[in-house]
Amino acid sequence: MPDTPKDPVRTRGRYVFTLDGEPEAIDERFVLGEIAPGVVRARTTRIVSRPVGRLESDARLEVGSLAVAVRWVGTTVGSVREASAELTEDADGVRASRVVEGTAYGMEHVAGRLNTLGHVVSGPLMLAARGGVDVVEPDLAPVDDATAFLAAVTTRWTTVDAGSADVMVDGAERAGTAYLWTDARSGLDAHVVVDDGGLLLRSRLAAPDGLLEVTLADVTGPWPRPADWFRA
Repeated sequence: MPDTPKDPVRTRGRYVFTLDGEPEAIDERFVLGEIAPGVVRARTTRIVSRPVGRLESDARLEVGSLAVAVRWVGTTVGSVREASAELTEDADGVRASRVVEGTAYGMEHVAGRLNTLGHVVSGPLMLAARGGVDVVEPDLAPVDDATAFLAAVTTRWTTVDAGSADVMVDGAERAGTAYLWTDARSGLDAHVVVDDGGLLLRSRLAAPDGLLEVTLADVTGPWPRPADWFRA
């Protein structure tokens, strides 16, 4: 992912991952900033170890428009080595195309709201899921199946208000609202905390192999307010 110089109007940060309280071998960092009046570019890089790979998402966000380019590079034998996808949300749903191991798959049009895969911009979808929302996302699960990897899939997210919660971010308490989140496709449940600007502060997911916690660890630059960037 191309880098940008550090400056006072650009925001950088990272999310840390633990599994049952122990550090998990996943590193997720982001950089974002306004590239035109009312237009924000948010780029996320996630390094994972199971399988070994690098996932990048480059999202362009503004009120009424959302687009993301996703790129995967893997090194584990038997898994997809290289893949990319382009997804754009419009009033009728999400248009998606992908290239996996050199094979191009045609344009799909799927009803729902787009999940860009970056935790830093996932908060507004959590808010939109109060009462339920159909979500479209590139499928990361079949990393050993080139025909299915990064295909646009639909799920149903539902969140229920669970009161207020504080999360420690870079040594300071940040106030937020807690939600109980359910993903109908995977059957997974999580306890998530989102602040008043739509920024995800923490997620505690009951994963098959343990309690996976994702926490915003630090932020430099202006504090992100994702709810201001596109429709909630």
